[in-house]
Amino acid sequence: MRQRFFLFSVLLTMIGACANPIKVNVSLQAPCDQPSALSGVSTYRVVVNDGETVLSEGQFSSDEHSGAAFDQLAFGENIQVSVEGWQGPNTPATVATPSAVVGRTLPMNLTTESGADDLELKVLTGTTNSFGTVTSDEGACQTIADVNGRHGHTSTYLPALNKVLLVGGAVVDPSNAASEAFLSSVELFDPLTGTFEKMPAMGQVRAYHTATLLDDGTVLVVGGFGNVNGIQQPLGSWVRIDPTQTEAATAYTFGAMASGQGRAHHTATRLEPLPSLVVIAGGCVDSGCTPNSVSASAMASGREFNSIEVFDATTNMVTVASVALQHPRSMHAASYLGSGFILFTGGVGVGGVAECNVELFNYSASTIVDSGVLPECPHLHQQVTLSDDSAMLVGGEIFSGNATSESNRVYIWRNGSIETNVITMVTARSKHQAVLLDNGSIMVVGGMRVAGGAVAELISYEAAVGGYTVSSVVLPPAQSRDWLSAVKLPSNQVLITGGITAVDPITTVRSAEIFFGP
Repeated sequence: MRQRFFLFSVLLTMIGACANPIKVNVSLQAPCDQPSALSGVSTYRVVVNDGETVLSEGQFSSDEHSGAAFDQLAFGENIQVSVEGWQGPNTPATVATPSAVVGRTLPMNLTTESGADDLELKVLTGTTNSFGTVTSDEGACQTIADVNGRHGHTSTYLPALNKVLLVGGAVVDPSNAASEAFLSSVELFDPLTGTFEKMPAMGQVRAYHTATLLDDGTVLVVGGFGNVNGIQQPLGSWVRIDPTQTEAATAYTFGAMASGQGRAHHTATRLEPLPSLVVIAGGCVDSGCTPNSVSASAMASGREFNSIEVFDATTNMVTVASVALQHPRSMHAASYLGSGFILFTGGVGVGGVAECNVELFNYSASTIVDSGVLPECPHLHQQVTLSDDSAMLVGGEIFSGNATSESNRVYIWRNGSIETNVITMVTARSKHQAVLLDNGSIMVVGGMRVAGGAVAELISYEAAVGGYTVSSVVLPPAQSRDWLSAVKLPSNQVLITGGITAVDPITTVRSAEIFFGP
């Protein structure tokens, strides 16, 4: 049942200008699978900000439907409206308790030319610290546009469009879970309407690739697996996608890697001070390299891939860097630390064994040096930058003899040393996602585990205890999934899409869910 409540009106008045105020009619809508999320909420707090400064805030009871004015609120860019709600007597003015529900809009540009005296604004508002199914502005549950779903794909938030780009991926064969077909389909998700729409197909299938947002709003997709002469193998090509174009001929620009080899299970990292440059490192190149494993033969001496290539968005050219990884690796992780430094950790190394050495690449100086040794050596793990001198490693697969197992360990690399006593997760996992939230917490979702099922948890730093704590998400995803994709929206919500079910029957997931962060 759809649940949508009109809450109040807000008057936005231009400071220092003779202009009529715009009345913003704010309504709240619960996710389609949380029909009672707003029931029992007695008090709401509404905050309007421009991404940096709180412009105005107010507190309202749930039965207060008269107009409420935010005096002297300036128009501007990146205006956001956030909502928190408390049940019973727990009002934000008197009780410091976590809110029961939370919601926030995407950034909006409000000007005197907005074109209307009244503006209708819907805020998707769900249970705090929970997942809810993606919901349209009409209240209907939504799924990704590709009818078969997708896993092993990428999702990239596009600030200029306020949309998310989903690219490629794969689909499990319903009659043979060990077989999968790769996709050429591309689609856009619009958080304002909660709907997915197809873009023209790439004309080339691609899965388990990387996708990197470039400074001009285009997206660089590199490598991954595709079909070459009827054989599934790593691709030695890239494609640059312009999501503003509606025709395939102008939406996609293709090119070849400078190394002349295919590349999969690699990393691609944008250099923030030089936003036109993307550093592509490691991976595996030929037979023995599959979506789920990298064999000893694939990383045998003489076949390992340690090269670093750099894509320049101003010229659409790829060049091989003058330095290479000292320790060849695939299925590893990389994160940008600032000032031209990239941190590489874990992965499958030479001979198909675990790679424990950490490397620090300095693009400006063209150097790469060892920077610590991991006590447990994960691959298919996640890595999140915490600061210019630290990054967190989360989960992954660990070699145990000839087998692998999922890890629940969390490590922090800090200035060349490895902190090992950080925290252990509730659930061991790999092929998952980890996303840094606005409050500094890391939301971890999805991934395989022996027991299967939907799993999500929060890793948070607690100053009172002087360390990290871990807690399960109140309402986990409705659908278990690994090889999913996750992307944080400016609303502090996280969109998760697709994946493979972690329990039998093994199928590709079509559903999409939103995390309502604390």
